[in-house]
Amino acid sequence: MTNMVKRMIVFLGLIALVTFSTMAVSEDRGSEVVAELSKELDLTDSQIESVIEIMDNNFSEMEVIMSSEDSRFKKIRSLRSQKNNKNEAMEEVLNDEQYEKYIALMKEKREEFKASRKKQK
Repeated sequence: MTNMVKRMIVFLGLIALVTFSTMAVSEDRGSEVVAELSKELDLTDSQIESVIEIMDNNFSEMEVIMSSEDSRFKKIRSLRSQKNNKNEAMEEVLNDEQYEKYIALMKEKREEFKASRKKQK
């Protein structure tokens, strides 16, 4: 398989994981994500409120995209765009240091997911 195909498979796996998790327990999942981010990034009360809103919107948008009748390719493009929008919103809420930690934490979560997917194969 080409590198691009592998990336798409991993990306779709990430999408599926997040989507199914959010569909099953979106409210609990959102609380878990915000609690972890709050702890890791040392968020203020105001930032916590903003992050809750961003994550709620993120989960809702993901559910809409994944339940759409669009092609897989269009869903991937939509999810990438949605992820970029979420990251832009987070960048507005967080200070520079917090945002760097946030990006590093998201990268770490992706790597953990990739590793767990490899073990399943």
